[in-house]
Amino acid sequence: MAKKEGKPKKRRKSLPDPKKWKQCKRKGCDDYAIFLEDYCWRHLPDKAKSKYKAKIEKWVKAGHSLEAANLQDVILQEAYLKYADCRRANLRWANLQKAYLSMVKLQGAFLTGVLWNEAQYFSLQNLGRIKRVGEEINKDWRYAQDAYRRLKNYFHQQGRYQDESEAYYREKLMAKHEAYDQCFKKKQPKNFFNWFGLWLLWAVAGFGERWMRIIPWGAGILLFFTGLFFLGSNLGWGAPYDHPTLLSIGNLFDCFVFSVVTFVTLGFGKIWTSAWLAKALIILEAGLGFVFLGMFVVLIARKFGR
Repeated sequence: MAKKEGKPKKRRKSLPDPKKWKQCKRKGCDDYAIFLEDYCWRHLPDKAKSKYKAKIEKWVKAGHSLEAANLQDVILQEAYLKYADCRRANLRWANLQKAYLSMVKLQGAFLTGVLWNEAQYFSLQNLGRIKRVGEEINKDWRYAQDAYRRLKNYFHQQGRYQDESEAYYREKLMAKHEAYDQCFKKKQPKNFFNWFGLWLLWAVAGFGERWMRIIPWGAGILLFFTGLFFLGSNLGWGAPYDHPTLLSIGNLFDCFVFSVVTFVTLGFGKIWTSAWLAKALIILEAGLGFVFLGMFVVLIARKFGR
């Protein structure tokens, strides 16, 4: 007996690919249509705008991905986006105020101009282990700087000082990269001092957020001047001597002690020199010590005062 043929199974409609962007249907508009719509946000009808947040929430709740989706300018205020996969999504100038962002994946997302005010359960961990926005990955330093600045301000308002510190560090790092491009790639020498100042702050103290870097710099200065005093003693151009006995100091350890007391500006007075070159080195090391120790104290107080 032949089996009855059942109803043909309805073919499941393939889901739209967030990575495939399409042009806005509005004539003369050069923008891309936002995800799941045929128009950019500016030209999307008001009725569709009012339903867009619910549409995205439903999409996320069903477990679908927003990876590489175009969400530029969209208003997702108070949207529930828990577990949303927004990796490499374009969220530029989106409104995420009071949105629920727990466990949202934002690795490589474009975040210029995003409104974060009172967004819930959001931290730099949402950006993944590398903690980089899409603008930085694309080396668009100016827009990346804006993205990190907005993140910094949001984290400060939320009292997430560790995340604020990291966002501030990356903001200044983007400024350094931008200054480098302006100076060397775009041949604008007037930006050299801006770049050099940012580079120096980055190298010495990580813009004030990597205070431990000061320690190897300080140790390097101590050892460098120890070597200079030792060479001066043995070559005769700047020999330090013991103050009471006037005996020349040729011992490496004594030169190190002299360098330490000069760097920390204690000035015991037991070891001294009459050579003008050695005196110039003493003034230089004392000045560097004053700057580095002052910077170290300020950064420690700032870091742990939070």
